[in-house]
Amino acid sequence: MKSGRKQDAFGLLLADHLAGEDCSEFIERDDGYLMASDNLPAYFAPYTEWPPRMQQAMEFVRGRVLDVGVGAGR
Repeated sequence: MKSGRKQDAFGLLLADHLAGEDCSEFIERDDGYLMASDNLPAYFAPYTEWPPRMQQAMEFVRGRVLDVGVGAGR
């Protein structure tokens, strides 16, 4: 992420990825757990590259869907 931007870190991470910038996701929990991930492209993967369990879950989706926000969604 570019320095000096103080807003939604996850949203900025997604914007940087879409702009073609190299970026990694860092997760830090209250219990001290820290993890770095380079798996950001998975949020933008086409359906054919989704894990089988996610593809199977989509078979149950009907009608309009409201994504209440737990990340980037799919």
